[in-house]
Amino acid sequence: MKASTAQDEIKDILERNTSSRDDDLQLLAQYWQQHIGIDSTIRDLLRAMKQGKIHSIGTVTRCRRKLQEQHEHLRGERYNARQTDEQGEMIKDIVHGF
Repeated sequence: MKASTAQDEIKDILERNTSSRDDDLQLLAQYWQQHIGIDSTIRDLLRAMKQGKIHSIGTVTRCRRKLQEQHEHLRGERYNARQTDEQGEMIKDIVHGF
């Protein structure tokens, strides 16, 4: 699957479902539902991933992060708090030498 397709699909979900902006599980559920249907089993999900019919969890969440970095209107309510927390952890790591 192409990354640009993934970004387009994830962007569409983030625009339609604001709760998915702060909740990766909600985002993944919406994405999976679009691709394999609501009545699918975990086996169907894993088979689709293995066959490359749907993007991996990592790809979906990376797309969300990149889209939110580039497009302010796709950021959730907790976006700034997450950025501040991550920056604080990086500073601590640098100061304490990892």
